[in-house]
Amino acid sequence: MATGDDARKAGLPTLTGAEDRRDGWSAINRVMDAIGKHMLTGTHSWSRITNKPGSFKPSAHRHKASDLRWGYAPESIGTNRNFRAKDNIQAQKLHRHSIGSKRRAVYVDPTDGWLGVASSTERRKKDITPADLTLASALAVQVVSYRFKGDDETVPTEYGVIAEQLQDAGLDDFVIYDNDGLPDGVHYERLALLALSALPELLHRIETLEAHHTNGDQS
Repeated sequence: MATGDDARKAGLPTLTGAEDRRDGWSAINRVMDAIGKHMLTGTHSWSRITNKPGSFKPSAHRHKASDLRWGYAPESIGTNRNFRAKDNIQAQKLHRHSIGSKRRAVYVDPTDGWLGVASSTERRKKDITPADLTLASALAVQVVSYRFKGDDETVPTEYGVIAEQLQDAGLDDFVIYDNDGLPDGVHYERLALLALSALPELLHRIETLEAHHTNGDQS
């Protein structure tokens, strides 16, 4: 390959050796201008880049979700250390990881999709008063068996409660509503509180019956 062939292929001016000295400096300056412009604004197609690394560390650049195939979520994005996903997040092997006795339940905020934990410390609460939940409230909850619409007979039966039934019983605080205000889910983690609230009333009834029985025996 002759000297200057690569430059000519790249569209750069070359010298033949017969130019006037002034023309030579002008050609050299044009070459330097072309190189400088390419350094400032030029691009290369991915196929022309050689010795590419096998992977790249996340940085400030962005990729479309459709371009991502696999990888690791960065420790933080931006100064607020938040990681966002527009649609679904899948963790195929998450169920295989045991986290021991210090585990905490993770919840989804339906208003913005954020994941988080529920705090139960007094330091974060106010207006603390005894709940007005009675034995009648607990008895209003009916456990049912069901399958979801579209499931065939091979799908195992589910057990739970119906959101609309809780709403009809006045237990709106145990119901999850969708964006249209319709019952959509149940706060199952709160249902145990109904039983806890009913225990004092049940204990009082048992003690009353035992007292009547004891008095009856003495008489």
